[in-house]
Amino acid sequence: MRRVFFLLFFAGLVLGGFGFFVWRFVTGQSATLVVSSEDRWEAPRMETWDIGTERITVEVVTRPEGLRRGLGGRSEMATGTGMLFVMGARGIHPFWMKDMHFPIDILWIADGRVVFLAERVQPPSETHGIPRTVIPPVSATHILEVPAGDAARYGIRVGSILPDVNNIEAY
Repeated sequence: MRRVFFLLFFAGLVLGGFGFFVWRFVTGQSATLVVSSEDRWEAPRMETWDIGTERITVEVVTRPEGLRRGLGGRSEMATGTGMLFVMGARGIHPFWMKDMHFPIDILWIADGRVVFLAERVQPPSETHGIPRTVIPPVSATHILEVPAGDAARYGIRVGSILPDVNNIEAY
């Protein structure tokens, strides 16, 4: 009797575990929870920069989750603000407008100098629901997003120097 109970109990555990993993696979949920330092919530790191005669507040993003999310899902971005992505390695870093709700200017920066500028990049609602991807022709280490038109308002163009960028590195 004890042996039968043990076999039924063990069979129930095996079938229940198998069913659980099948359910997780079918619903697309991960069967394991992986927590690493890269996935932890990152409190916004804010920097204040002087660009010409303007002062802007920049949110610095260095962790993978923040780099993936960016400004996606936000309803607006105030003039005089920006988001700086610290890529960690110099390279070609495409940016796309997934989940964006407003147009922006995107500046690719290397060695404290703007090396490529995409102005007034439109959100998916303005491009028939398809997120636009901007691929720079040059490599960069940092990318700065500001509200559409702010780059021109600050007098920023390819070749402009943004010395404050050189002081910001990935964690």
